[in-house]
Amino acid sequence: MNRYQIQTANRGKNSHLKIEDSRSNDYFSIILWDAFWTEHIQLLSGMEGKYKTEYQCHMWTLVLRTSTDYQILDINIPLGFANYKQDVSSASVDFHLNDVERELNEIKKEAEKLSKEILNSDFGKYLSNIFNIKEAMVVPMSNIHAHPGQGLNLNSDIGRESVIFKDKDNQWKKATKTGVSGFSGTDYRSNPNDPGICFPLSEGRGQPIFSLIMQHRENVAEVIHAEGRIFNKEKNSLEYIKGVTAFIQKGIEWISPEPPAQKEPTWLNTMFEVEPFQPKVEEPRLYPDVIITDGTTPQEWMKELIEEWKKIDYDPIWNIEKNRVITERIPSFKRRGKVTVGGSQSLFGNDGYYMDDYDDYSYLYPKNQNNFKSTSDKMRELRKELEESYQIPYSETITLTYKELKAMKEKLDEEFGNNIGDDLIENMREILMNDNFISKEKNKMMSDDDIKDMFDDIYGDVV
Repeated sequence: MNRYQIQTANRGKNSHLKIEDSRSNDYFSIILWDAFWTEHIQLLSGMEGKYKTEYQCHMWTLVLRTSTDYQILDINIPLGFANYKQDVSSASVDFHLNDVERELNEIKKEAEKLSKEILNSDFGKYLSNIFNIKEAMVVPMSNIHAHPGQGLNLNSDIGRESVIFKDKDNQWKKATKTGVSGFSGTDYRSNPNDPGICFPLSEGRGQPIFSLIMQHRENVAEVIHAEGRIFNKEKNSLEYIKGVTAFIQKGIEWISPEPPAQKEPTWLNTMFEVEPFQPKVEEPRLYPDVIITDGTTPQEWMKELIEEWKKIDYDPIWNIEKNRVITERIPSFKRRGKVTVGGSQSLFGNDGYYMDDYDDYSYLYPKNQNNFKSTSDKMRELRKELEESYQIPYSETITLTYKELKAMKEKLDEEFGNNIGDDLIENMREILMNDNFISKEKNKMMSDDDIKDMFDDIYGDVV
């Protein structure tokens, strides 16, 4: 079995190499996943409830590879997860690669041991027989991180063919991705000294790697996007090849919460013949089987593979601690080419700072000020604008006076507000192209107003 080392820490010697990302229909990637893992990452990271900030972890995976007719198929099976010290905000993660390497290496031996158990299991033998596996590898550095958004919409039957799920009646249906449903321009950054999270490697040949995005649907995290690649370090470049990817998740049985105790009528309820307000009865929570494909339509054999995947039950290695996720108050807006906070922008260099650049678009339409509003109304509006435009939590501004709120807003507007319009249009164009709603040619032809209208129609929940 091949064992890849973590070859990412020293990027200086590769500063002259260009990161190249291409698409190929000759590389295929299957990512096997368990819905429980996503929620466990969320809870161990201390991110219970609704989405607050970005957070992430890296993992070891068992990769089973077969090749035929000059094409490659990689089947990725996660073995263990590790997080590390990371300063996070609603649209950024700041971390050191040395910390990633240290925490991953803490579970390396356990991950290798688990890989042998999976290979020797009935499921491992099933995969070997069905897919004619020729090579097995234990590979580091695939990753998952949380983005803003509302997860999958399971109540819509007008979703794209690329996302399907199994409902409570055991029927496959289409789902819709809501909000920002792909990687941002920052995640795809191709500067070798300042790369995006999709391009973390600096050494190796034929190394598989995948990246996942999770969002919080209501209070629970779930995966909404997956991309698989194969990496080669060439003489003059760091080459990534994005393949046809199928994300295959086994779900969890429907969980029906205990009904809350009902309140008895008080004597005043009885006197006035008014029923007491009763606690809300929670709906059963669905953690469904899901298939998400990139570059193809879900096939029948993928549904059959889920049923086989369900037959193996193992515990990955967990090295995730919530005290490593440090929440900072960092304004989310990033001017083109300039990070809003000091320090290096390098994702896998000394400081490892990066920032997503879609920023929720909450400041797309400026609020009109009303001079006749009361001071308390103005304070509420300022707090809301600070939270929406600069991701400063309401809880941190509740004690500030009107004068302090106004001064904070003016300072942030002066520092970050001048180029918001142009950058937003650029970001919107980027996202529409990344999600394949428009081509590069169509992007050049469309006016800014057309782009705004299209973006609002598609991502209206985010604006």
